[in-house]
Amino acid sequence: MKRIGEPRPLFIGIIMILVALLVPFAYHLDLNPFGWNSFEAVLWRYVLPITSFFILDNAVHLFPYYAFGFFFVIQIVRHYQGKASRLWTLIVGLYAEIHPFLLSLPVLLRLPSTIAPGGEVMYPVLIPIPVLLLLGAALIYLRPPTRA
Repeated sequence: MKRIGEPRPLFIGIIMILVALLVPFAYHLDLNPFGWNSFEAVLWRYVLPITSFFILDNAVHLFPYYAFGFFFVIQIVRHYQGKASRLWTLIVGLYAEIHPFLLSLPVLLRLPSTIAPGGEVMYPVLIPIPVLLLLGAALIYLRPPTRA
């Protein structure tokens, strides 16, 4: 039986999914001469110079960049169910945060396969914003699961 005040895996999972969908996971640094920088969330994008929002623009286009954030959410739920250790949960969270940068590394290194013949960068450069990792780590340390 659950004790009063004990974190519930489903509730924590729902909160983390909402954060993963609505809070920016990265800052898009546009290296093209006439490109715009933007904040990227799964369900929206905020473009800085023209101050405009694009809704549901990233859900498909940036899937490889944000997908590991949802693995972190699953790992947190598993941690609260007693099926995953704190260490492995934090490792998954850390990888989920650095993954967008790792995908952007070939562009930053200006590898030939990332540059179009006209000189434009073909792939986005995303700098992670670790909100999901910080929230997950805070939950794990401040509200640890109760072991029976």
